[in-house]
Amino acid sequence: MMSRSFKLFGEKFTVTPIWVIIFFVVVLRIPTLFEPYWYGDEGIYLTLGQAVRQGLVLYRDIFDHKPPLLYWFAAFAGNVFWFRFILLVWHAGTVVVFWKLAKGLFETNEKATLFSTSLFALITTIPMFEGTIANAEIFMTLTTILAFYLLFSSTAPAKKLIYAGLLLSLSFLFKVPSIFDAGVIAFFWFVTDLNLKGIVSTFRRGIILGLGFLVPILLTLLYYASRGALKDYLNTAGVFNSSYIANWSTPTASSSNALLAGGFSTRVLVFGALLFLIILWRERLGRVGVFVTSWLVFSSFAMLLSGRPYPHYAIQVMPALALAIAILALGRERVRFLMVPFIGIFLSSLVFYKFYTFPTFSYYQNFLSFVMQRKTVQGYRGYFGEDVDRTYKLAAFLSTRTTKRDRVFIWGTLPGVYALSRRLPPVKYTTSFHIRDLGAEAETLEKLDQARPKY
Repeated sequence: MMSRSFKLFGEKFTVTPIWVIIFFVVVLRIPTLFEPYWYGDEGIYLTLGQAVRQGLVLYRDIFDHKPPLLYWFAAFAGNVFWFRFILLVWHAGTVVVFWKLAKGLFETNEKATLFSTSLFALITTIPMFEGTIANAEIFMTLTTILAFYLLFSSTAPAKKLIYAGLLLSLSFLFKVPSIFDAGVIAFFWFVTDLNLKGIVSTFRRGIILGLGFLVPILLTLLYYASRGALKDYLNTAGVFNSSYIANWSTPTASSSNALLAGGFSTRVLVFGALLFLIILWRERLGRVGVFVTSWLVFSSFAMLLSGRPYPHYAIQVMPALALAIAILALGRERVRFLMVPFIGIFLSSLVFYKFYTFPTFSYYQNFLSFVMQRKTVQGYRGYFGEDVDRTYKLAAFLSTRTTKRDRVFIWGTLPGVYALSRRLPPVKYTTSFHIRDLGAEAETLEKLDQARPKY
């Protein structure tokens, strides 16, 4: 790799490409540290984090449907600034680990390593796919990539398998669809050693990997059992997540034909067809090609699991996509064009399922205008939505007229008010759509009658 050395205060420093990339990642993330409370899901995470800090038990006393790790991070952060700062450091680490994985995959192809890392760093840093937001997908990317870095060797020792299982389990504890990333390595082992001896070896390694995967999950089960919330935890992480996916796993097109409409069954068929294609092309793809295409297919299916077109779902696919595009652009002739159907299906799914994106240029323009005092605080906040300034005014009102022990109740979708004012609802739900989705109107009214909020 190209590197440059220079002297500073008499000391010699060497600048390598990865540190240049990290520098730009940090610079591009600086505006995220100044963002207001505007993103609904982040407001929920921070509200649940406040609840944890005040001694409430997740799922039993306060509700959201994701596994607990993201809420614990939010509890540690305490506010949106520190949440974003943790993300900045975490994501810089993710880029470094991706660089190491790419170097291991591409070996002597230094251009492919540099290109894939630069592409991955850029697309997961800018706002286009919500890379600026502290969502589960961007956190779980680090643990998944690190697990794959440990596992890529087909002769990984048992200790590495255990560590990789632990890391994949942490990804799962950020968000359930990461389970499909765990399926990548089993499929990779199966395809690259497709004989009886290889199948037996895959089974043995899979058991060791699975044991590592189960340990953190079992620890969370024991923790919530000790807090009297095991049933709530299982119902939320299991039953509710299943219904959450099922409610949205419906055709998005107007055709009555499920196959044409892109329903769940269609996704399964396409998923199976692409995996079969990998098996057929395994000799031409080689180990690296099989790994990258498998990762791209499994993560794309995870992205489409619920059928929702939320941009941050695509973050899970970006590591594999960056590697596949690098192979297409800079790989060997016999392999590079085999990436086309896999990349094409992913890009087509973004269009078909109407994934939207967030603007990038205007985001940085808004920040610069604010820093250069061309915009007021209200004008800066207004870029993120009409409700943002009202959220701050309402939070300030509640902060001056209530204590942290007082409870307030908001019917609507403004969880940022709870997080910003550090006040909690008297019920376990932070938004009206949770109450509606769970059919908890009667439960909520009864609780409001028993523990009347101050506002």
